[in-house]
Amino acid sequence: MSASYYSHGKLLITGEYMVLRGAKALAVPTRLGQTFEFEAHEIKELHWIALDRSQKPWFTAIFSTADLNVISYSNSDIARRLQQLLQSVIALNPIFKIQMSGTVTMQLEFDREWGLGSSSCLISSVARWSSINPYALLEKSFGGSGYDLACATATSAVCFQRSGVNPKIEGIDFNPPFVHQLYLVYLNQKQNSQKEVNAFKNIATSSKTIEQMNALTAAAIRAENLETWNALVTEHEDFMGALLQKKPVQQVLFSDFNGSVKSLGAWGGDFVLASGEGDVATYFRQQGFTTIFKYETLVLV
Repeated sequence: MSASYYSHGKLLITGEYMVLRGAKALAVPTRLGQTFEFEAHEIKELHWIALDRSQKPWFTAIFSTADLNVISYSNSDIARRLQQLLQSVIALNPIFKIQMSGTVTMQLEFDREWGLGSSSCLISSVARWSSINPYALLEKSFGGSGYDLACATATSAVCFQRSGVNPKIEGIDFNPPFVHQLYLVYLNQKQNSQKEVNAFKNIATSSKTIEQMNALTAAAIRAENLETWNALVTEHEDFMGALLQKKPVQQVLFSDFNGSVKSLGAWGGDFVLASGEGDVATYFRQQGFTTIFKYETLVLV
């Protein structure tokens, strides 16, 4: 038996952190993702091979399919997390254990440090492979809002709202007239999303703050020109900055930029979304940030 799946990467445009509390968020799938292929064999073992975007192995492991014990591994922490994920799969679908003997080969299309969702791609593919609800698997394993799982199988932007293992997902045509003036810039450091999520658990929110975020997300989806968009980004960043008690990234790093800069996902790392007139890419290169994509070249629109 063989199986093959593809999962898109993700970017969270609005609603960071608040999506965990049930606020509506605008999220988009990326053109770059991760493939997952399984080939069955008779040996009662599960061989796992993860390849980076250069097709070089960055992680390998072998598990006993009898008890999911780790026989060998190249990284103990990753092997332990993968073991926990596989144990969650069996807890949700016990009979799947007899189908697990074989070799899994995963191939990333993006740099692991970019924070585009290697974990969500993994969970999405494993859930389809084992015929279980991906959101149930997420809750039982890594945790999180699940917007990234929605992106993994989406073909366009989504408006995502968390609701247990059956979230509300609405396909959105987010391709504004000013899309050619949007850029995605990598901040040269990967953010620890789990650490940031755990820290947010101590921050109080209310139905009013959720309604405010819902309104910001709705306004972002409707934005028709760059001036409106930039004003919304500033409002969104100020709102989240006050809630997190952190300065927005534009104030910290790009105060002289003629446009708007928005954090995406966990604040402090990964990508930001920049919008402005003129040669935006040159500005960021001069600041030392050289991994820059035009929005429509990285995002499915």
